[in-house]
Amino acid sequence: MSSIPGVEPQTDKEGFLRNIADWSETVARQLAQQSDIELERAHLELLLAARTYYELYGQAPLARSFVRYLQQSTPEFSSMSLMHLFPPSSTAGSSIKQICRMAGLPKPPGCL
Repeated sequence: MSSIPGVEPQTDKEGFLRNIADWSETVARQLAQQSDIELERAHLELLLAARTYYELYGQAPLARSFVRYLQQSTPEFSSMSLMHLFPPSSTAGSSIKQICRMAGLPKPPGCL
């Protein structure tokens, strides 16, 4: 399915987009609502950074490598920063899993 206004993009049973090209800020906000997260600027910046990471490395980021990637431009960034913005939960999963889902990326390797 392509991005058509007013049409919900297709997701798998865990809420990951079936087609990465269907992603938009609006879709990200819809996916965030499912995890009870209201996306603010800091959230969106992380989602865009995750998408850039994916373009650079060809895979969804793992938490540690993503934090190191972010520290290149923001040295004080930490895994606690990820958890503060995207709190892990039993229903939504780890911080990095939520970030990848909301960024329209595939599920990170090793995430259950």
